[in-house]
Amino acid sequence: MISIEITQLVFSMLGQTVAAGGGGAVVAFLLFKYLGKSWLESQLAKDLELAKAEIGLLSARKLKLHDREYVVFPRIWSKLNTAYATLGRAVISIREIPNFANYSPEELIKWLEGSDLTEAERHRFTKEGSTTQALSKILDSRDLLAANRDFIDFHAELTSEKIFLSTDLKEKLEHVAKLMRRSWAHRKMDIDGYSDRDFLSSAYEIYEEKASPVISEIEDLFRAKIFPSHKS
Repeated sequence: MISIEITQLVFSMLGQTVAAGGGGAVVAFLLFKYLGKSWLESQLAKDLELAKAEIGLLSARKLKLHDREYVVFPRIWSKLNTAYATLGRAVISIREIPNFANYSPEELIKWLEGSDLTEAERHRFTKEGSTTQALSKILDSRDLLAANRDFIDFHAELTSEKIFLSTDLKEKLEHVAKLMRRSWAHRKMDIDGYSDRDFLSSAYEIYEEKASPVISEIEDLFRAKIFPSHKS
């Protein structure tokens, strides 16, 4: 940039030249004569350095953002998969449970002492008659709590880091989060005994037929952004 003193001088020379009836050629000649070639080259060099600095700053910001993506993407993807897998265990309840109807009181006590049930769960188990159904409800509730915990962990990560996500990726993640929450809510209503509809089936349908395809789309988006040269 031209200094204030030189700018004032230029305007002073322009005024004097115009008053004397001089034209643009005269003004240009006077400026070159006064300032000299070295000064003009110096100003061009300064402008070039300024442009390089601005380009360097923009490049550094872009690289920093890209580095941040390499941290954010794997973490969100990992938490999403954990939440989805835990939800799957809550929705698809396939487990082997002893038939306590064939247990003697001594065998039941021995099994209970060797189980991983908490004190609260043991109290609930005995209160509800120490039956296979009672244990199934306890394990279902435990899985549901775990699914809720992992979903909150995933959603908190998504909320705090979504500023680093592109619009398409953010929308896909928010969409699958809503689907997972709906599936969880339907499973909760099934466990709580709402009988006006088959909530277990609807929980599975949302989980398997709606959420699963969206997660596959998210995987493709993550892969394309982390490995731009990768072709599916």
